[in-house]
Amino acid sequence: MTGDLYINEKDAWTTWGISMGVGFLENLLTPPPLKEFVENKSRLQPGKEVIHNSPMWDERDLNLSIRIEGTTQEEYLQRYAAFTSEFQKGLLVFRVPVIKSTYKLTYKGASKLSLNIGRTFSEISFKFNEPDPSDRK
Repeated sequence: MTGDLYINEKDAWTTWGISMGVGFLENLLTPPPLKEFVENKSRLQPGKEVIHNSPMWDERDLNLSIRIEGTTQEEYLQRYAAFTSEFQKGLLVFRVPVIKSTYKLTYKGASKLSLNIGRTFSEISFKFNEPDPSDRK
């Protein structure tokens, strides 16, 4: 899992014990919406006129599921605390080598935490906003 995911240029697995959760790649690869087209609806013409030139991507919200693991409960809690402190930076840059893309995301919150009985791993669903989908590498 080393080298699968980088967050703020840190290897997610070696730094925090993080791997991609269910649907992670699918949610990243889902295309963003387009901004609304300019429309003119005149009573002098049937229907409406839609100006299709210069379409632009709109911002998007997305949920990403990640898994945090530790070999012991103590290691898991240390990794969890270290990763959540990374959110305080506001901007999280996700680089995924397998799809050759980098995404600049703003952290918005967490929506779900699934913790195992032994408390050595959890799957967490995080909410992010991608303010400018055209700003990917």
